[in-house]
Amino acid sequence: MDIKQVFVDRTNALRSGWRFGVFIGAWLLASMFFAGVALMIVGAGHATAGRFLVYGIASLIPAVLVGWLCGN
Repeated sequence: MDIKQVFVDRTNALRSGWRFGVFIGAWLLASMFFAGVALMIVGAGHATAGRFLVYGIASLIPAVLVGWLCGN
């Protein structure tokens, strides 16, 4: 078994496990960034519907963005 086969398949595409790892790593970095931005926008405090909505959107955007980037 060649070491290249660990990372890519016969068509030279990255294997699915490595693609998943890249997605998770990119998603974690993007999520930390967007969570920091959301925290600066709404600040820390008691849970309200507005804060829940902002943090929900801050969680959704990185997942959609990284998923789209990994799909291209």
